[in-house]
Amino acid sequence: MGVVIVLFAFVVISLCSIALGLLFTRINFSFGLAISASLPFIVGYLLQVTTLFYLIPILPLVTWIVHSIRVSREKPSFK
Repeated sequence: MGVVIVLFAFVVISLCSIALGLLFTRINFSFGLAISASLPFIVGYLLQVTTLFYLIPILPLVTWIVHSIRVSREKPSFK
């Protein structure tokens, strides 16, 4: 499940950076603003690298914490 969330985050970040890059390119062509069209792509890449190196190593820890909380909340069954 964690891998699916990370892959979904990659897709969302990529789509947002592409959309912002196209928007900034259109703004540059229309109004001549000094906004670099490559900036959203660079930010998207940095977010993906951050997700890769910080979120993925934390996922097993989060899974273990959630599992520990669920186990501690279970009531012992008396048979």
